[in-house]
Amino acid sequence: MKLVRLFSSNEKGIIQNDLYSDSIKLKPYSKVGLLNASISMSYSNVIIDAENNTFQFSTTSAPQFKKTVVLDVGDYTEDEFIKHVERKMNAKIENNASNNGQMWVISKTTDNLIKFQFSKPDNVSTTSTLVPITNLHNLNNVGGGAYSKSGGADWTGYSYSDLAFCRGAGNVFTTLNNNANSYIFGLIKDKPDGTQTLDHTYYQYAIKYDSDLDKYYTIVNGVENDTTLPYNGAEQLKITKNNGIITFYKNNISIGTSVYDDNNIYFLGFSIKNTDANTLGPLTMTPDNNESVFLDVENFYNLRAQPSTVGLFLNNYTKSLFGFTFTQKIITGTEVLFVATHSFLQSNSPSSLIVELVNLNLMSYDMSLNKRKSILATIPILNNSQPDRLVYQNNTPIFITINNEYDINLNSLHVRLLDSRDNEEITVGAGGIDMTLLFTE
Repeated sequence: MKLVRLFSSNEKGIIQNDLYSDSIKLKPYSKVGLLNASISMSYSNVIIDAENNTFQFSTTSAPQFKKTVVLDVGDYTEDEFIKHVERKMNAKIENNASNNGQMWVISKTTDNLIKFQFSKPDNVSTTSTLVPITNLHNLNNVGGGAYSKSGGADWTGYSYSDLAFCRGAGNVFTTLNNNANSYIFGLIKDKPDGTQTLDHTYYQYAIKYDSDLDKYYTIVNGVENDTTLPYNGAEQLKITKNNGIITFYKNNISIGTSVYDDNNIYFLGFSIKNTDANTLGPLTMTPDNNESVFLDVENFYNLRAQPSTVGLFLNNYTKSLFGFTFTQKIITGTEVLFVATHSFLQSNSPSSLIVELVNLNLMSYDMSLNKRKSILATIPILNNSQPDRLVYQNNTPIFITINNEYDINLNSLHVRLLDSRDNEEITVGAGGIDMTLLFTE
């Protein structure tokens, strides 16, 4: 009996190992078997197609207010899939007087079950001054939620929140109490380290007042948009996220909109350009019931449920996609938590792998092709012990007879791993393939 270990880092399921001077002499009709294999898989796990890409939810007791979610068709890894579903659902959340700060959170349990949770964040911040005093840079807190700036006439005076803006629906607002200074109020992608100048280019979504020109600008992705509107005294500035759209308000009148880019987490910030004058009024998170539209970034999933009736409505295809097997209409009350009954669909992984020994004529046959083929073994994908690696171990391998009438000096081994669905070579991950064969007479 001879044991041969094969290895390949090829991105395709191909192993070509030369045996050089240590060739194996095979007597007529010797046998070979697959002892074990460790294969780095490189497959998107979840397929969304035209049949399973649509479902509905409602967030009130009236089912006629269902929101229809349309997922983008494509192949997704598990993490990409969960994030995509969450984004699409949160883009449908509406902001209203009683429901600021609500959001969907989609996650995965330790048993690989998808979990839908509709929640409001815990009140992890105050309802008056949002920006902590520790995050003031070249600013002084003069009381009542107002600040003054020390230093020159630039944008080095600023502050920012430790908390992140809600991904569902919510709003933030403040009051501009004087027009002696230039201000920026809005959402930033990254917390500054104290060395930056927070001008308009640092903001993702913001409202800017230019005191020199006496007019307002909206800011989207660091680009200013001139509104031509002047200051008229003690004006409320507000930024809302509603149905996936950012809207900018001056005294409750819209002065601009933008599609919300939910690829990032956003923090509230404000900047002052001029020197030594009071600025923005209290930065208010939400007017209702001490419910914050901000979340602790490190604790996104520590949420409490919104006390209302929430429904999740799945057809047969989306039930299968998400892993639900019971009734199509799923409704719950105050817990607002839906957990699937089985692992969500992983339809892009092959059902099994075919191990083909290319340069040996084995006495094996492929009924799907109706012809002889040198199949050494098939590996069921159920043996996938890790999400990205298939491990196969057979302590009593099945030996396949080699169809050699005369002795063979085997100088190389050529193995192919094929997807059983189409007999095409698989795509291999960065970890490559490690495989052990046994030869016997």
